Amino acid sequence: RESPTPAYPTKRLSRQRRSGWAILSLVAGACRDRHRRVVMLRLSTGFALIACVTAAPSTASAGSGSSRKQTPAVEWFTTQVRGDLDAVLAGAPGTIARDLPNGALAALVLDGPTPRACGLASTLLHRFGDRYDMSFGGQALPPILHNFSGCFNETEQQWLAGVVNRSLPMTTAEATPQEVSYTNMWLMSTVNSILYGELAGPTSRGSTAARVGYSMLEQWAGYTDSAGVHEFTSPTYTYVQLTALYTGYIHAADPHYREVIKRALDLLWAALAANWFAPQSALSGPHSRDYDTLLGHGMLLMEAYLHGLPNAAPMACEVDDPHCEGPVAGVDPAVGTGEPMTVGAISLYNYHHPRGYRPGPGILALADVPVRTVQHRFLGQNSTANGNSDRFGQTYNYVVGDAYAIGSASQDYITNTHHQYWPNPQDKLVNILLGQGSTGGTGNSAPHTQRPLQHRHSQRSDNSTAGSTSDDGHSPQPRPRDVLPRRTAQISVQPDWMDSPYGVWKLYPGNMSKLGKASHLAVHPGNVQHANALLSTLALNGNDALDGFSVGNVPLGQPNRFTSLATNVLLPLRADELEVRWPNGSVVQFTPWANPPTPFVQALPVGSTLGVRVNAGMLAVRVFACDGVDGSQGNLSLQGDATGLRLGAIRLVCRHLASPTPVLVPDRSLRWGALMVADRWHSNRSDPHTIASSGNVRAGDANGTQTPAGHEAAHYGVESLTALVQRVAAAPVASVTAGGVWKAETTVAGTDLTVERELGCTRGRPANATWNCLNSLRINGSDVLPPTGLVVNGKRVSLPLVFSGPSR
Repeated sequence: RESPTPAYPTKRLSRQRRSGWAILSLVAGACRDRHRRVVMLRLSTGFALIACVTAAPSTASAGSGSSRKQTPAVEWFTTQVRGDLDAVLAGAPGTIARDLPNGALAALVLDGPTPRACGLASTLLHRFGDRYDMSFGGQALPPILHNFSGCFNETEQQWLAGVVNRSLPMTTAEATPQEVSYTNMWLMSTVNSILYGELAGPTSRGSTAARVGYSMLEQWAGYTDSAGVHEFTSPTYTYVQLTALYTGYIHAADPHYREVIKRALDLLWAALAANWFAPQSALSGPHSRDYDTLLGHGMLLMEAYLHGLPNAAPMACEVDDPHCEGPVAGVDPAVGTGEPMTVGAISLYNYHHPRGYRPGPGILALADVPVRTVQHRFLGQNSTANGNSDRFGQTYNYVVGDAYAIGSASQDYITNTHHQYWPNPQDKLVNILLGQGSTGGTGNSAPHTQRPLQHRHSQRSDNSTAGSTSDDGHSPQPRPRDVLPRRTAQISVQPDWMDSPYGVWKLYPGNMSKLGKASHLAVHPGNVQHANALLSTLALNGNDALDGFSVGNVPLGQPNRFTSLATNVLLPLRADELEVRWPNGSVVQFTPWANPPTPFVQALPVGSTLGVRVNAGMLAVRVFACDGVDGSQGNLSLQGDATGLRLGAIRLVCRHLASPTPVLVPDRSLRWGALMVADRWHSNRSDPHTIASSGNVRAGDANGTQTPAGHEAAHYGVESLTALVQRVAAAPVASVTAGGVWKAETTVAGTDLTVERELGCTRGRPANATWNCLNSLRINGSDVLPPTGLVVNGKRVSLPLVFSGPSR
C-alpha cells in the first residue's frame, strides 16, 4: 500500500494478521517522518520484510523530479551505459557476474520501470544468483529495491526478500576479508552492509547487518582522519569509492552517518578537482593504482566529464589502450578490457536522484586555481605491518594550470597496511604531465602541432655513441571505429624486468602477455619535492615478488633470474622540443622526425640532463645515480624501441642488467637517482603565470587557496628549454653511500632537498623483499611532515570525518 497511513481492514482478521498490520502502521509512520514510502515484501506465510524506501524518478522521467538538466555530458554518458547494457544482453565475452545486477539497474535507470525494462532487470538479477556479495556484485540491488520495487510481482518480491536475507553479513569478516586501508573494497562492503541491513527492516539479522556497516564506516572515518585516504587518486579505484558512497548517501537512513558519507565524498571530489589537469583532461599527481601507464585512463575521467570539471572531455579508447573501460568501444577486447561496465548506471542514478550527491561549486573551483600545491597523507598510525612509517606518507603535486603538473609520493604504496603484503605493481609514484597533450584525441583543447622528434645535430663527447637497435616490433593494425590516435604520453618512472615498461600488457613478451594488467617492479621510492623541483631516489631489488607472484619465472620465494633490469623515465615522443646535455657541456638537440620514426639507442653518460617541452610545459631530468647489478655503474641511454614508438613514447633508460641468458640477481638494492625540475615555457618574462625566483606570484580563488609563504615555486623564470636544461645541469648534486646509508642532496634555486635512506633494511618485510627504509626527507634542513587532511596551497580543504552530532 502507498497510502500515507495504512488503516486496519474493516473485516475481522486473525490475531497474527492484526499484529502484522500494527507493525506495518508503525513502520509507515516512521517512513512518513523520513519522507519515504513503505514497501512490504512477503517472505512466506506469516512473515514479511517491511522497509522504508526512497522514491526517485528514473533517468527516463528525470524532468518530473530531478533538477539535473540534460547536458552533452549526460547524453554521452547515457549512450555509453546503454551500449554497455546492450553488450551484456548480447552476451559479450567479457561480461562477468557484477555486470548483471549493474545491468539490471542500467535497464531501469535508462528507460524507467517499463514492462520491458522490468523484465530485463528480473532476468539479469536471477542470472546473478540468490545471494549477493557486499562488494561489486551487491551495489545495484539496494537502488533497485528502493526505487523500482513496483517492477516485481509478488513471487519475485518474495524471492528478492530472500535474496536480501541470505546476503546479510553478521560480522565485519563476513562483509569483507579485506582491511580498512584497502579503500574501495572496504567502502563497498561498508555501504552494502548498511543498505542491505536497513532493507531487511527492524529484524534481528537486519539490525545486526546495519550495525556492522555503520561500525565499519566509523572505523574507516577514524582511520582516514588519521592516515588519509590510503588508496589515493586512482583513475580506476577512486571511481569505485565514489559509486559506493553515492548509494550510501542517497539511501542510508541515519542522518549523522549520511553526513559522514557526504564529507567523505567531498574529500574524494576535492582531491579529484585539486589534482585535475585541464589541458589534458586528466588526473595529475601520483596515483596509488593506475592501469594505464602512459595515459592514465579510468572511469574517474568519465565522472569528471559528467560533473563538468574544466575542459573535461568524453573519454575514448585509443590505439593499444591497455585499460579502456566504460566507453562502449572498450567492450571490444581488441580495443579495451572487454568488460561492459554497466556500473556506470550508478553514476547516472546518483546524477538524476533528488538526494544524489553533487560536488559543490567551492570544490569544483579547486580545479580553476591557476597555480596550486596539493598535499595529502596516505599513511598513518605510526608504522604499518610492512615497516612503512607515517613520517613519510605524503603525496605532493604542483600544478601550473596551463603548462604542467609534477607530482610524487614519498614511499611505496601497499594496498594492505595491517598485515604484510607487497608494493603495488600498478602505482605511479612519479607522474608529470606537460602541455595540452592532444593530437586530435579526447581533449576539447585545440590540438597543437606535436610531431615525432628526430636527431638534428650533436656535439658528442668521446665516451658516447649513437646507433639503432634492431626490433621486430608490431606492424600497425587497422583502427576500429571510435578509437583515437595516441595522445601525448604522460611522464613517469617505471622499474622494469621485461624491457617493455609502457604498461600495455598485451604487448609484453612471452607468457607475461597473460598478466592482464600493467605491471612494474616495486619502486621503493624516497622522493622529496618542493613546488616544481623533485629529488627522486629508488632502491630496486630484483628479488622482490610482484604483488604475490614471482617475476623471474621461478617459484615464489626463490631468487629471481633476469635477462633485463632497468629503471625508465617514460617520455612523450610527440613533443615540441627535446635536447640532451652531457656533463661536459656537449648538446644533442632534436627536431621533428620522419613519420614513422626508426628505433634508436643514444648512449649517454650518467649525469647527463635531458629536457623536453610540450606546449608551454617543460621538464629537465638529470640522472645522477644508476647502479649495475654487479656493483659497477649501470648504462644510461635515450631509447626509442618499436613498441614505445608505436605507443608514442620514448624512454630515458638506466640499464642495471642486460644479459643474453637469465642471470641470478644478487639480493641487494640498486640505486637510481634523478633531479627533475618542471617550468613554464614562455617568450615574455612579464607573463603573469611565470613564477620567477626573484618575485613570486600568488594565485587564489574564492576559497582563499592562494600560495602561502614558504610554498612558492623555485622557478628559474627561464625563456627556453635550453636555459632550463643548463640550470638543472649546473645544480649541485651530492650522492654518497657509507655504511649502507645513501644520502642524496641538491640545491635548486636556493632550495635544499635531501633524502637519506638505508639500502639494506629488512624490518618485518615479507619473504623475498629487501625494501627501502627512509631515514629522513628534508627541505632546507627541516623534516618534511605529511599534512592532516587534504591541503591545497597551505589550506586544509577537507572536513574531519569523525565529529559529534546525531547518532543512531
